[in-house]
Amino acid sequence: MCGPGGTSDEPSGPPSVPVNIELERPRVESSARPRTAARPPTGTERPRTKHRSQTSSGDTRPKSHRRPESERRHRPESSSAGGRRSSHQPHNRDRTRRDIPTIQEHGHTEDKTIVRRLGELGTLIDQHVVNFYYPLLDSANSGISEDLDDPRTRHHALRRFIIQRLINDIVMVGSDSAPDTTNIAHDLSEDLEVYANSDNDRLDSLRSICKLGNKLRRDIENHPSPWEFGSTEEEGYIEVVPALLKDEIQVVAAQKFRI
Repeated sequence: MCGPGGTSDEPSGPPSVPVNIELERPRVESSARPRTAARPPTGTERPRTKHRSQTSSGDTRPKSHRRPESERRHRPESSSAGGRRSSHQPHNRDRTRRDIPTIQEHGHTEDKTIVRRLGELGTLIDQHVVNFYYPLLDSANSGISEDLDDPRTRHHALRRFIIQRLINDIVMVGSDSAPDTTNIAHDLSEDLEVYANSDNDRLDSLRSICKLGNKLRRDIENHPSPWEFGSTEEEGYIEVVPALLKDEIQVVAAQKFRI
């Protein structure tokens, strides 16, 4: 039935009202409740995210996440850190040896080596004379020199004769030709035989003296400076070992015997 305005007095759809309310209620509830409200905090639900944030902020990891000490200690030998250490140490040692050159690397002889060698040579010659030319015989006469024939000066004259022969024929011959020390020893033995005793080891002793003189020659040749010997003749003296000079400056004084 219609009312005065031409409209029907019947309700226009009462069932739709509750339907509309029911449809609007879920929307209100959905908008009023955030989707994340019901979720637990991210840190508790996702522990990995929590650990990453701690690591990036500089905090140490929990103990359970640290690598065990035994595992870190038994790393493979092919690790890059271990390889660098082992290759670096021998490299340093090699570099140290190259940075500190030695005399042997350059082939040069030290001054003290030459001085010591000359002292050894003088001592060996003196021992040779004592062992093989005593007793001093009055009848011995070679005609080489008066000092050799005189028993009072023979000991020192023998030393001078031997050292002069070594200097002239071995020590100062230069590097052009190597001296024949064996032949020189034989010549010395024959020249001094008239003054010698009956000891058969005299020739072997002279060979040893000549070999030591050859070592002195090599020492001098391997030195960068020039070396030379002073005069072996001085009035009133017998020079058993002449002076030794380097760059014309005396390094070793002469050993003299007054006559």
